[in-house]
Amino acid sequence: LEGTYTKVKEIIASKYFLWFTLGLFIISAGWIAVCFRYPFLFDERFHFGVIKAFSSQLSPIIYAQSQDLDMYGNLTFGIATIYHYILSYPYRLLSAFIDNENPIIVMLRFINILLAAWGLFIYSKVFNEIGISKAVTNISLFFFTMIPLFVFESATISYDNMLLLVTAAFFLYGVRIVLGKGNATLNYYA
Repeated sequence: LEGTYTKVKEIIASKYFLWFTLGLFIISAGWIAVCFRYPFLFDERFHFGVIKAFSSQLSPIIYAQSQDLDMYGNLTFGIATIYHYILSYPYRLLSAFIDNENPIIVMLRFINILLAAWGLFIYSKVFNEIGISKAVTNISLFFFTMIPLFVFESATISYDNMLLLVTAAFFLYGVRIVLGKGNATLNYYA
């Protein structure tokens, strides 16, 4: 029995289990992204509409809002974010080649899934940096990615996916600063 426990722990602690978890998450969220109609959860219509609004300009700031954008609220120095501006570039590229919005929406959903997966990967690095074992990190991320709401949210066009990534990066650099690892210049300014 102890040999089985050791073998299972080695499997869970391996980098392959982390990649299995991330792969399973991407497949699960990808299936949802492809199969569910637009608009999906929460405010996907808002996010896609604001991305489309940014696609018609080069500036990351909307200075003058047309009346057809009023349904999204105050976008002029308001609730539009850098997320919408960044995703307007894949939208521009895709809309140059694809006339139908449905495949574009699915592809933007996949970009969001990859943002969430990247955030999970960085969180695994954060947990390892603070001394949590790889087995606990991997099994925790596995169970977290199996929460249906997380998978559904990750499969939508939403700035929550980029927020997950950015928060993980801030935690990673914060931990490195506290532990005295990393770039000395970064430590000086913190």
